[in-house]
Amino acid sequence: MTPTFALVSALLVSQVSLVSGATSPYSDGGSARQVVACNTNDGGCTCAAIGAVDNTSNSGQNCTGQDGAKRAIANLNNCRANCCGDPTVATCYSALMGRNGNQSMCGNQQPVTMEADYTKFSMAAGATASEQLTNCCRTKAIVKCSQVMCALQGGSWDLDSGKYQAKAGQAEVVCTKEDCKTKCCEPNPLMCDAVFSSAPAWCGTNYTPKTLWTMTGAVPPHCQSAATAAMTATFTVSADNASFRTACCTAKPAPTACPADFACPEHYEKKSPMPTTLYEMPQYGHCCQLKTGATSCDLDCTTPVQQEHITFPAAAGTCGDTAKQGCPSSKCGAGQLIEMTKLIANGATATNATIASTCCFDKPVAAAAAGPAPSAVVPAKCSAYFVAALAGEVKAKGTTGSAYMQGASLPILAVAVLMLMKF
Repeated sequence: MTPTFALVSALLVSQVSLVSGATSPYSDGGSARQVVACNTNDGGCTCAAIGAVDNTSNSGQNCTGQDGAKRAIANLNNCRANCCGDPTVATCYSALMGRNGNQSMCGNQQPVTMEADYTKFSMAAGATASEQLTNCCRTKAIVKCSQVMCALQGGSWDLDSGKYQAKAGQAEVVCTKEDCKTKCCEPNPLMCDAVFSSAPAWCGTNYTPKTLWTMTGAVPPHCQSAATAAMTATFTVSADNASFRTACCTAKPAPTACPADFACPEHYEKKSPMPTTLYEMPQYGHCCQLKTGATSCDLDCTTPVQQEHITFPAAAGTCGDTAKQGCPSSKCGAGQLIEMTKLIANGATATNATIASTCCFDKPVAAAAAGPAPSAVVPAKCSAYFVAALAGEVKAKGTTGSAYMQGASLPILAVAVLMLMKF
């Protein structure tokens, strides 16, 4: 996963997202990032607050994101495209992002020296290009490598935290969103993840590389990999690689023979005599043999065998679906299949009832929906957004007073949200 350098004018950003409380990858806390303070209100900014007007003729329209997908929550990010219109007198926002807006209004020369000033969105843009440049744009903030936090923990860089270190001698180099990573940072050679491709060789024959990713801590149904402590574990270079092995490797267990008390799975029994071969980790395939009479349930599949891959949704609080390989069989009831990988004792002489209770499983049945399907999105309407945004503005003014009007102490709206969500 590549670090996200959230910086510079959104005219150069290709994707958008709303970031709440994200850690800035810059030591000044993100002075290069502009804010739209009202977007932290309940419902986000009103159309008027960003220099647009309520498009009341679209009151019944669905709220959608910049990808066109329907959105269930009525707020600025979800509803702006369909619900906000251009004012009669062009504002800086409409001159930049309106139906006839010019996203190059602040200039598109390289290197970029000017950018839209978010604090002026609701101000009159002016009639000429020169007036708009003066009224709506500002000199682009300068960021140097000394401000870039290469070893940022969490926040915008997420799973890459700790993988990078600052390049020597680059403190005064000016960078942009596109090149801060390459100009200012380099992979940290003293962290396990940065040298992972070399880990098998560096660990040696008696060690294995530690796992750098895990599902632990994931929150269903949005299950994602999370970094383990080994990813950013540090080590020091030494001739014997001892420090590296401690931080990044796990010692292989000493080879052993199958123990006398090895626990075999159902329908298996310990080999007799037990093999004397030494294994790093004895498995049942090494130490066990199929019991006499045990057979595979798939012998009772209807021929020709029609295999089905059946997926069962993840259980509550867990990540990842489970699956079984099944096949139709006359021994199973309606809506059932034979579990092909399962075994049955004395399968050759087992009764149909025994086969059914041992080998058959129920195919999942979709629950009848009482209303919209759980995954269906019931989209919010522009009318709901107009009400929610106005109520949020009134609430914010009433609770924060003049501090609200100055946009003080408010979290950020990612630079790109308003720049790229076109009508």
